[in-house]
Amino acid sequence: MTHPCSCRDRQALSRTALACLIPLLLVTWASPSGDAAQLNVGAERPANSIPEPCRALRRSSQQTSDLIQNAITYPTVDSYGALGEAFAGQSQFDCAAAAYELALACNPKAWQTRYALGIALLQSGNSGRAARELQAVIEQQPDAFMAHNALGLALENLGTLEDAREQYEAAVRLDPSFALGYYNLAHLASMQTRPIAAVYYAQKAVSLEPREPQFELALGIAYSQNDKLQQSVEVLRGLIVSNPDFVEAYINLGTVY
Repeated sequence: MTHPCSCRDRQALSRTALACLIPLLLVTWASPSGDAAQLNVGAERPANSIPEPCRALRRSSQQTSDLIQNAITYPTVDSYGALGEAFAGQSQFDCAAAAYELALACNPKAWQTRYALGIALLQSGNSGRAARELQAVIEQQPDAFMAHNALGLALENLGTLEDAREQYEAAVRLDPSFALGYYNLAHLASMQTRPIAAVYYAQKAVSLEPREPQFELALGIAYSQNDKLQQSVEVLRGLIVSNPDFVEAYINLGTVY
């Protein structure tokens, strides 16, 4: 799992100034995490035109060099898609987005590639365009629960929280075992000062994935927001025992005390 947003980008979750939670984005068709040099993603460019700053990344590894050369020699949705995934794996999200755009020029109906483009745009901070691409994925594949989850995150970043909530709810409705969707709903409920809902969704997330530290942290914070301090302390203490290097758990435990 990746953390596409930092705590400093979040408003306080409660009037007790608890450390912020981070909505999580699980990527199944691409695995990006990080930032990249800014490119004019979405600009008109000739077919088979990999931006020069991205071509320069051939020096990063032999595999990347081979993938770039393959995409130049055999420009297909698969060759560009493989290149986009490689760029994303290096945290070069603008280059990943450029490669996915070229792939979609070969086959505009490749919805998994469009999903990967949406993720790359989201990770590079372009939430507005990411939302448009992910909405297009959902129009093509309404049951793609991961696309609903990612669209929810993009909309949350844009400040349209109720719309984000609808997308997270759609994700867990499509896959009731999707713990990450419940976590994101808990995070959103905390942001909107809906502490009872935050506890409910955090409990669901923990019950589905009890070893995920962020889910336990969300539950501890939600208990605190509901003034259930003893339960909050118990959850946070247990989290520290199992994850002694988890700084956010210490911060929130100190706040509860």
